[in-house]
Amino acid sequence: MLGWAVDGQPEIRDVPEPDLNRIASMNPDADMETAIANNYDVRYFEKKAGNLTSQYLIDSNQAQIQDAKDKAAKSLRNQYNAVLTGRDSLNAAVMALDVASVNLNTATAKRAVGEITELEYQNVLNSYISAKNSVETDKLQLLLAMEAYDWNVKGLTTSN
Repeated sequence: MLGWAVDGQPEIRDVPEPDLNRIASMNPDADMETAIANNYDVRYFEKKAGNLTSQYLIDSNQAQIQDAKDKAAKSLRNQYNAVLTGRDSLNAAVMALDVASVNLNTATAKRAVGEITELEYQNVLNSYISAKNSVETDKLQLLLAMEAYDWNVKGLTTSN
């Protein structure tokens, strides 16, 4: 079902970290032409245009081509905006994790000398774990947005 033999040994690895430097090199204006040229709907309607004889069908097909180009362009812009939003969200989550880490270190020191209760310490620890999970979630969301952007350039539109 997944493409492996019955006795196959798939290698399951960690999800790679998103490459933040690659975001700076993303240029939706430059990628727009490639995305439209690779878009499956645009290619379909352009190929279909060669087989039409009625002026009404030709005009209708031209409208469909333009609509497909507009959708491909919109999808690429939306996905680029999703990448930027994901990057900003990840940066905010990393800052929140830094604050939570400082708070945890402070709480650990206070706990060692008996200045805070176990409940207070657990609350700080829970905040740290939550911030750490938020960073991991935002990394995955950013990686997903970057992959979707790449697929848009390759011709697949995404809906948001």
